[in-house]
Amino acid sequence: MTIKTVTSIVYNCTTAFSLSLSDANATGYQLSGTAGSLTYGLFQDSARTIPWGNGTNGGNPQTGSGSGSVLIYASLLVPAATTIGSYTDSVNLTVSF
Repeated sequence: MTIKTVTSIVYNCTTAFSLSLSDANATGYQLSGTAGSLTYGLFQDSARTIPWGNGTNGGNPQTGSGSGSVLIYASLLVPAATTIGSYTDSVNLTVSF
């Protein structure tokens, strides 16, 4: 089963900026729990083919100025044998001016 979701970052800034997400490992971001880990991806497009990045992990930072929003698309492949439990992760958003 694949779980897909989307969220947004809303901004209002008078200076041009770039947004980047903390680097994922080689296989993606990891949710960790007492029963193990689950890999997920964060993407810039709804087809989930362009990874979010910081310029070193296959994706590029997003740029903007003024008012608007940037979307983050997530995709989590849940294996059939996944143990029920709580899984967590932290992702850092960096804003550069």
